[in-house]
Amino acid sequence: MAIKVCSLGSGSKGNCTYIESEHVKLIVDAGFTLREIEGRLNFIGVNPHSIDYVLSTHNHVDHVKSIDAFCRRFKAAAIVNKAGYGILNKICTHCDIIEFEDSLELNDLFLESIPLEHDSDYCSGFKFFDGFKSLAVLTDLGHAAEPVEDFIKSVDMLLVESNHDINMLKNGRYPYFLKRRILSGVGHFSNAQAAELSVVAAKNGATKIMLMHLSEENNLPELAFCEICSKLRDNKFSEKDVAVSIAAQHRISKIFNV
Repeated sequence: MAIKVCSLGSGSKGNCTYIESEHVKLIVDAGFTLREIEGRLNFIGVNPHSIDYVLSTHNHVDHVKSIDAFCRRFKAAAIVNKAGYGILNKICTHCDIIEFEDSLELNDLFLESIPLEHDSDYCSGFKFFDGFKSLAVLTDLGHAAEPVEDFIKSVDMLLVESNHDINMLKNGRYPYFLKRRILSGVGHFSNAQAAELSVVAAKNGATKIMLMHLSEENNLPELAFCEICSKLRDNKFSEKDVAVSIAAQHRISKIFNV
């Protein structure tokens, strides 16, 4: 059975990604209201009570808004890298938390994590492997050093932040301090950075790329899509070789079989 993945919504107003293996159902982040996540899961035919785990990438509100409420209501366990346990323990006061360092077995799904550079108290990227297929989720990061490139080299699908078009951000209405924060090494990945990392993934076998966390203020889906596809074409990858999709803020994506 293939791993299934679906973006329930991604952006500065909330993030939540559904992942399913043969024996495990989980969501990565719970950045919408409890009612929204419940409704979006029901929309794709998933009973919220069937969710086993909620993984936390980091503690910004657009990723943890209802993690405690969701885990409490639907009896799911929260999972976080050891670096974030102390912080998440203050957020999730009514649910079980599983902490791990580098890897964790979740029934038939093997989970790995990597620390990411972002201006939060902790931030992790995740990789999932069911023995046949794998995918990585990197939703918030300021830059990707060699360890991040190595982390995603074996994946079949990459979900990666493509937050902003650099020119739109620089010429936009955000104040200077916020522009500087977004462009910093602990800010957000640009379309250009996402394109570079997508090429690394494609050169190592990835056949699907999903662009995440697009800014509604400093990006356009067509700009992100064109930049990533252009970079892939420059490296001899056609749209048949690598399928590129975009996770929207207000729309649920299709369900992908990895």
